[in-house]
Amino acid sequence: MMDTYLIDANAFIEASRTYYAFSLIPAVWACFQTNITNGRIMLLDCVMKEIGNGKDDLSLFLLSSVPKDNILYHGKDPQCVQAYRNVMRYIHSSQQYKYAAMETWSKADYADPWLVAMASAKNYVLVTQEVTSGLIVPGQPHKNIKIPEVSLHFNVRTINLFDMMKELHIVV
Repeated sequence: MMDTYLIDANAFIEASRTYYAFSLIPAVWACFQTNITNGRIMLLDCVMKEIGNGKDDLSLFLLSSVPKDNILYHGKDPQCVQAYRNVMRYIHSSQQYKYAAMETWSKADYADPWLVAMASAKNYVLVTQEVTSGLIVPGQPHKNIKIPEVSLHFNVRTINLFDMMKELHIVV
């Protein structure tokens, strides 16, 4: 079975603003478009909204490239909603994070917990440029919640954009 990849906004934003700028390497975006169209790359509605607020090359690309069937609506999938509850229960009970971090993750359209939830519910590979904040020490809560740390608790595989490109055989 082939993996399906769920993309965090930061993976596409960083790529489009730096090493894979549309004006420099349009071929990579054509490869992304192919994999979006064939369903290997999926996007959450809240990620689309976050990127769409930019009104730049990336937002225009996604608006024209992502079929409506390949946009996942985070609050409408019962499995995802249940997984989201589990994610939120975990971060609030773990005592690993400061209140402000948990408050941020609790915002209705904040994409990070929904990404973990959807990836967990659908067994998707989560693609993010985030890295862990380091060793979690009991009694010393972190000020940020990182996707890879929470994903690990839910057995969600996380990789960065370059690893996804390798797995999809995207070369430029």
